[in-house]
Amino acid sequence: MIILLTIGSIPGKFGAGIGGISAVAAAGNISSQDGIGYSGSIAANEVAGTAFTGYQAWPSGFTKGSSAFVGGVYDGTSIWMIPYNADQLIKVNPSTGEMTGYSNWPAGFTKGSNAFAGGVYDGTNIWLIPYSANQIIKVNATTGEMTGYSSWPGGSRGNDQFIGGVFDGTHIWLTPYSGSRLIKVDATTGAMTSYNSWPSGTSLGSYPFYGSIFDGTSIWLIPNGADRLIKVDPATGEMTGFNNWPSGFTKSADAFCGGVFDGTNIWMIPNNATHVVKINAATGVMTGYNGWPSGFTKGSGSFAGGVYDGTNIWLVPLSADMLIKVNAATGEMTGFNNWPSDFTKGSNAFMGGVYDGENVWMIPFLADRLIKFGDSSDLSRLTLSEGALSPAFSATTTSYTASVGSEVTSIDVTPTTADVEATVTVNGLFVTNGQSQATALNVGDNTVTVVVTSGNGNMKTYTVTVTRAASANADLSGLTLSSGTLSPAFRAATTSYTASVGNEVTSVDITPTAADAEAKVTVNGSAVASGQAKAMALNVGDNTITVQVTAQDGITKRSYTVTVTRANNINNGNNSNSGWTQSIINTDTDTDTDMNTDTDTDTAILINGKMVNAGTMTISRRNEQTVTSITVDLNKLVEMLKLGGERPVVTIPFSNHSDVVIGELNGLMIKTMEENHADLEIKSEKASYRISAQQINIDAILRQLGTSVELKDIKVQVEIASSTMENVKFVEDAARNSNLTLIVPPLDFTVRAIYGNHQVEVVEFSAFIERSIAIPESIDPSRITTGVVIDANGTIRQVPTRVIQQDGKYFAIINSLTNSTYSVLWSNVEFSDVAHHWGKQAINDMGSRMIVQGTGEGFFSPDKPITRAEFAAIVVRGLGLKPENDATGFVDVKASDWYSDAVRTAKRYQLITGFEDGSFRPMEMITREQAMTIISKAMTLTGLKDQLPVQDAIVTLKPFVDGGQVALWAQSDVAACILAGIITGRSDATIAAKASVTRAEVTIMLQQLLKKSDLI
Repeated sequence: MIILLTIGSIPGKFGAGIGGISAVAAAGNISSQDGIGYSGSIAANEVAGTAFTGYQAWPSGFTKGSSAFVGGVYDGTSIWMIPYNADQLIKVNPSTGEMTGYSNWPAGFTKGSNAFAGGVYDGTNIWLIPYSANQIIKVNATTGEMTGYSSWPGGSRGNDQFIGGVFDGTHIWLTPYSGSRLIKVDATTGAMTSYNSWPSGTSLGSYPFYGSIFDGTSIWLIPNGADRLIKVDPATGEMTGFNNWPSGFTKSADAFCGGVFDGTNIWMIPNNATHVVKINAATGVMTGYNGWPSGFTKGSGSFAGGVYDGTNIWLVPLSADMLIKVNAATGEMTGFNNWPSDFTKGSNAFMGGVYDGENVWMIPFLADRLIKFGDSSDLSRLTLSEGALSPAFSATTTSYTASVGSEVTSIDVTPTTADVEATVTVNGLFVTNGQSQATALNVGDNTVTVVVTSGNGNMKTYTVTVTRAASANADLSGLTLSSGTLSPAFRAATTSYTASVGNEVTSVDITPTAADAEAKVTVNGSAVASGQAKAMALNVGDNTITVQVTAQDGITKRSYTVTVTRANNINNGNNSNSGWTQSIINTDTDTDTDMNTDTDTDTAILINGKMVNAGTMTISRRNEQTVTSITVDLNKLVEMLKLGGERPVVTIPFSNHSDVVIGELNGLMIKTMEENHADLEIKSEKASYRISAQQINIDAILRQLGTSVELKDIKVQVEIASSTMENVKFVEDAARNSNLTLIVPPLDFTVRAIYGNHQVEVVEFSAFIERSIAIPESIDPSRITTGVVIDANGTIRQVPTRVIQQDGKYFAIINSLTNSTYSVLWSNVEFSDVAHHWGKQAINDMGSRMIVQGTGEGFFSPDKPITRAEFAAIVVRGLGLKPENDATGFVDVKASDWYSDAVRTAKRYQLITGFEDGSFRPMEMITREQAMTIISKAMTLTGLKDQLPVQDAIVTLKPFVDGGQVALWAQSDVAACILAGIITGRSDATIAAKASVTRAEVTIMLQQLLKKSDLI
């Protein structure tokens, strides 16, 4: 008969005898037993907390089915859950909830259904009590090694079934559930002896006993179908019966389910019984208690086992909706049902309880998790007044981030503890549970530390890194002149002004005041303190004064211009303007020649923002497009570079709305700029293009043209061009074929070197090169998803892109390792299965950016492990790398494989190396340390690694308990990922280097890499 699977009154028959605790062994100690499970002596501490905590991180390969466990034991270190229908014996670390499964059953033994019901710990081994199993199994608590014993008295177990047992110091006693034999097992030899000399008048009935208790002298068999409680002398097997039930109590069938021993009394845990019944072990006097808590109704099948904590008896709920505490001195009862929010307490939930010296553990029968009641240093809720926690709050997740705007100078942090008895601090200040604590925020990262201390002194730390954005306010709040009047009157939104002064005014003080005290201000390129005057000399005629405000974020800028006109001296008889004038060149738009050149004119370039008249501008026609070229003067450039300081920037500005703009230098200029670590920037209304002179690599160009060529004879042109009509149609067709929407006309970015009839085009770079594309005012900047490259074969690939606001305009900042045709698109991807997933924001963002792809039918499958091939493909897409089509060099990657291009590209950029046998093993699940190694190499490519502090890898890994398990070859790369904040570990204490990586985790890793590299 499969009693434990019966839904109703039967399943709950294992209380303190099922896997609990309760017999005084020494002063301050109790014997851990509940009738179904026997654990031995343990120090007694009254359960202090009132929190329920669930644990269901089942071991890999294990599935928690129904009717899983019956009873448990505690060996002083771990909790062991006894398998009924479960296919593994499960060991639980009570400090962390980490679970380990054991299924190394002895040779010749088959673990079937309804195998074991309860367990016994003898100080060294766990003994699994056989219900339907044909052997009693001994498990070494240290090694997990199993041994089976089946020398049944009379040669056969027959139909005997057992529930629960005890250890008397020498023997294991098996409590009869069906059949009539009490079995004693020698704990050393496994030899068995049976006893069935039942007291005169005893009616065993069907299924006589549910568990047993050892009081240090006698064994007590808890009655189920039997009409009385039986005491057994373990030395002789002599039995005594007690049926002097309390007044008002009637012993029914299926009455009790396990018991506990409080040092004086045996307490029988009621299943169908209406009372908790106590019997004095010395006198045999029974007392009943039924003062159930308000709101609780005692039905059938109520409790299955219990524990004793030295003060109270705890009744473990089978079908009851409450955990009940009974004061062992008074019998007063209190109920608890504040179950975890995502847990539903149903029928036949728990069978047996375990006490670990601090908490009550309820063993799951039909429940989906193991539940702990008592001490908890968890938070049940953590909220911020501004910003959103990422990931979403979970009690088991201890590290979070949040972002707030620059205007947020403080936030309220509100922690709520799972245990009302716990205390909590925020940044060292005690906070009332559920109340907020204000925390000031600096610009940048702010660490908020929340420490929860349970009633038993256990501590848990949660950290929230709140990133306050730097201010993007680049406005002036005031602008004054010492002479003249601004026209129009100053307003922050107005950026262009005029003023007039007399001829006698040879200088003017201009005083700019920034709206944000943290913003930087320059006047004609010279730094000025906000609110301080800057003297500016005035020539006769127009004098342009440019005030540039750079916001605290270092990105947002706004320029204000004041044109101050100084009057002529009317007494000198000369009305000529001593200032320079700019020639206006009219272009014949009807001209259709391959290259039609108009008049040259002098123009200015900028070196570190300082205007220098060192360029010659030429306007011409090419393929029906207007072309403006500015050629830089060598001597003036070299002279200014000497004054340019560290990493000077040479800017060639264009402001005449040409279709094509070209900045032209020669090879000697590029070499000189390279030696000065200078950057070259081409800037028009449509776009800008900034490139390090080193990336042009003039030495490599010279090798291609011939070393006899003089550098000064090589023209170097950097060009930004609106695509021709023919190319625009090609790009639009490519976008249409990919179901994408381009929202900015395509632009071509080109770097070329020309010597005579020879031309060399620079198409690839060794570092990311920045381009910006202006977003038309008619386009909502929130609709910008990512920049894209349109390759010559029509392939569209994303490149890392972020959107900024500067001088009231929006720009898409695009970084790439190649030259080609660029545009900006809008894409909105929302995967249906991540709507409530902690990685939702990152997954949908990276999907919209064309970096990660779904698994079909709108799904992303965020918790699915990822293969090495999939990881390589995502990293290549995320970095915007151009696919390679040469041989991969790996023996197990064929050209026909879908991932071959990604693997080739990743290898070319030295992101992957493969294994010693020449394989890549593309279909293997990638481990966390393998993934971190690839991410670390990508950090080298993005330049992020150069920004990390220098720290020995061993030092970085030391705080993690499993840091020593990181492979030697991966240590420096894993450490780099941790230092960069791309990866924080699976928990505060573990890296889990050998564990697989989920699709959601990979997405977060890559998003963090790109964000921290300032690429998105």
